[in-house]
Amino acid sequence: ADGRVLVGAARAGEPLTDVRLVGAGLAPGGQAAAVPVRLADAAVATLLVPGRRVDVVTFGPRSDQPVLLAEDAVVLAVLAEDPRVRGRLVIVSMPRGTATRVAAASLADQVAVTLRD
Repeated sequence: ADGRVLVGAARAGEPLTDVRLVGAGLAPGGQAAAVPVRLADAAVATLLVPGRRVDVVTFGPRSDQPVLLAEDAVVLAVLAEDPRVRGRLVIVSMPRGTATRVAAASLADQVAVTLRD
């Protein structure tokens, strides 16, 4: 578990397995930040699990020019669907400088993810 990150809450004494941890390589030099991103298409969240790597995208100035906000971000958690709010909330980890741009974009624009191999 050394150098790895717990993907959700754990109780004292609870056994931890590899599926509850993601690797230390969340960002170069360990300078990662967790960013909540509300996905434009809530159904995409069903394809995501902690540890999955994604790219975060949004519309550009014209709809035919997508903008890559974050490359190779790591999914930390996929929150339960809330029927009162449009889109599913996903927590992703990425370098701190990129996280600021993603957080700001997600306030004003629709955000989506593409799945990486």
